[in-house]
Amino acid sequence: MIAEYLRGNIEDLQLILDLSYDLITIADRKGRFTAASKSCEKYFGISEDKLIGMGPEDLEKNVLDHSITGKVISTKSKATMVQNTASGKILLATAYPVIKNEGIYKIITFSKDITEEKKLEAQLENLTNELEWYKDEYQKRQAVSLSNPVLSSNSMQQVMNMVNHIANMNVIVLLLGETGVGKGYIASLIHNISERREYPFITVNCAAIPKEL
Repeated sequence: MIAEYLRGNIEDLQLILDLSYDLITIADRKGRFTAASKSCEKYFGISEDKLIGMGPEDLEKNVLDHSITGKVISTKSKATMVQNTASGKILLATAYPVIKNEGIYKIITFSKDITEEKKLEAQLENLTNELEWYKDEYQKRQAVSLSNPVLSSNSMQQVMNMVNHIANMNVIVLLLGETGVGKGYIASLIHNISERREYPFITVNCAAIPKEL
């Protein structure tokens, strides 16, 4: 009678585990699995019968990059972490210690598949970085008014293309030309769209420097 009652409770527990949307595992005080939901097979990439009995070291060797049960055993408190499985899934796991007689009796872990969320998060970060780059480039271009009549000729457009190309290079730029052709203006354009545009642009008239210097 008692054996039949216990058997019924175990079957009910397994049914609850298998019907759960989240991954659920139950481990003993040493972190060895004693029960697991059916979905664990899919996400851990290992059959349930092989999963039962595995401890923290076995999990980190064959199934997960980090064992949350091992962390709970060392801290004797609730733990939450992101785990990467051998099957390529990303899980958010939260483990709870069941304390009995001032020691850990069981460890119950609930895990959720966040693989898609992590992918979307990475895509969003990439898009954000790309948007920041375009925003920065736009601000650089705004600093240079291409509607300026001085820049309307084909030759000056070629100069502007070169200016845009070299502005972000960490190089020394030498501008040659007769007096009044716009060397100072081009130098200021390079400064205005370079990464140093927040710093002052200083013009030095070499002709005004005394020969003694």
